[in-house]
Amino acid sequence: MTDLLDGWEDGSVELLPPAGMSPERIKEKTMEKIRQTKRPRRRMGVRLLACAALAAVFTVSAMAAYHLWGPGELFDPFFTLESAPLDGGQKELLDQIGVTDLPPVTSNGVTLTPLAAVADEHTLYLRLRLEAPEGTVLPDMEEQESHIAHDVELVDADTGERLNWGMQKARFLSDDTPGDNTLELVFMLLGSPRGVNWIDGTSKILTIYDLGLYPDDGGDMRLEGEWSFSLDGFYPSKAVEVNPIGATRWDERTERMVTLEGLTLSPLSASFTTSYPTWGDERGIFALAEIELVFQDGSTVSFDCGSGNTSQGPDGEGGVVYFTGVYSFDAPLDLTQLDHIQFGEYRLELPDAPRQTVEVDTAGAVWHDEAGQGTLTLERLSFSSLSLDYRITYDNMEAVDLYDLGIYLVLDDGSRVSVDCGTGFLTSGYIQGTTYFDAPVPLERVDHVLFGDIRVELK
Repeated sequence: MTDLLDGWEDGSVELLPPAGMSPERIKEKTMEKIRQTKRPRRRMGVRLLACAALAAVFTVSAMAAYHLWGPGELFDPFFTLESAPLDGGQKELLDQIGVTDLPPVTSNGVTLTPLAAVADEHTLYLRLRLEAPEGTVLPDMEEQESHIAHDVELVDADTGERLNWGMQKARFLSDDTPGDNTLELVFMLLGSPRGVNWIDGTSKILTIYDLGLYPDDGGDMRLEGEWSFSLDGFYPSKAVEVNPIGATRWDERTERMVTLEGLTLSPLSASFTTSYPTWGDERGIFALAEIELVFQDGSTVSFDCGSGNTSQGPDGEGGVVYFTGVYSFDAPLDLTQLDHIQFGEYRLELPDAPRQTVEVDTAGAVWHDEAGQGTLTLERLSFSSLSLDYRITYDNMEAVDLYDLGIYLVLDDGSRVSVDCGTGFLTSGYIQGTTYFDAPVPLERVDHVLFGDIRVELK
């Protein structure tokens, strides 16, 4: 074989690297893999080494080259477009929280291959390779941001329950081979306060129905199909829950005091709740959050709004309004490098440990409230030392007391911690939301939970 290869050259074969990846990086990562796996062996002749190298060049196709990368390298081109190239720490973080083993799915001859996925509590990013049937010429999407899915469905894989996935977006990546049948993009599902938790340990099925390509210069194309992906195996939560008790600021624009009720940070997003008073006819007033994250190197990340909603709280119209939002960061954040947080002039320190959440076994938690003449069912309940999340269904709206939901954390000395409705509000048949404790609750001292007169055990 070495004799046949002597002096042989074929310039007709052009091996292009994957989008956003240079030949130098492919060589670097290939050699790194070789070093990681090499074992002592006999020396090979120069000709045989040359043959092996040449064979490797033709073997490492564009798709095979992807397997040399983790999520950090694969999402670097995307975040470069969104903000700036990722540094080594950010790539390592994405490698920790992401996966690269999702199988491709084909429908009507169109294949979607998830090259990598990263997620936190509220945000999901999928790097997808779209391959249409041979001979199809896909439009040049350049690097534009657009919607691509005509419909999206997300369900719990075990129960079939439909889940709220938030808002969809897509960002196309630079196409090194325009005019062929392939494109690459990052598909985003950006969550909302009552949206799905991507890393809660439950398996989910994401289905994308029909794809729409709408290039800025015209020539729209629709690819019909149904692509379903099983999503699980993401990392355990790295969320940091900040103690906001006492955090207030004066808002010059709306001339009122704004209180930070809750703030939880994850590598890809922040969830927060603020409250501020209204006076009857000023329900439409909206006060921004103005939260600034200050890192140890002096850099900052600021946000004042996000995807969210307002609720009236237990006071109703004319009382305190709550705003609960989720903000997706432009780049992944290494929260271990965070120094402190500013809420206006108020400085918030970081907790000593990651957020710990206690789940409650709500099976059979049905309370027949004779005073309110209704039946209430506790469907979901979890709490941390600073906040409590709940969902209650009811058959009579009058049975729900917004100032006292009938949920009590019972401590080991018999004392109780009660809660109001917090950010929840009455809807057709249920109420769900987050409420915040007046002082941190020592989780190790919570013995059980009472729902009305029903004892509910911790998981």
